[in-house]
Parts: sequence; C-alpha cells; structure tokens
Amino acid sequence: MAEIELLEREMDAQRERETLSPWAEKRAAFNDRIEAHETRAERLERVVTTVLALILASAGLLWAVDAIWMAVTADPYLMEF
Repeated sequence: MAEIELLEREMDAQRERETLSPWAEKRAAFNDRIEAHETRAERLERVVTTVLALILASAGLLWAVDAIWMAVTADPYLMEF
C-alpha cells in the first residue's frame, strides 16, 4: 500500500517537474529527497521495533523454560518449608 502511494507521488512529482520552472524543479527535487529520508526513517523504526520484540519474546521464552526446569528439578525435601 505504501509502495503504491510512493509510486503515485513519484509520478506526480515527475509530471510537476516537466511543467515547472527551474526553481520549482529544484524545490520538487528537495521535497523528494525529504520524502525518501522519511521512508528510510520509517523502515529503521520498523526494524528496531521488530528487533526489540524478538529480544523480549526470547527473554520471555527463556524465563518460561527456566521456570519449568526449576519445577521439574526441584528437591521435594526443600519444598516442605
């Protein structure tokens, strides 16, 4: 969905460049660079969020495995207290 919108923006920008003055063309090129930077920032945000989610999920999984291991290997005589 975002790719389609990006392609539509690029096509609109290209049409504008064909009909605009040189100053307007430079401004359009600058705006295109800013939009490309925003999409890179969005991608970076998505990658960081995914990595953090994986770290939290692995920590939760390790905690669950440790809890099960402790329950299985617990000494029944120590559990009386």
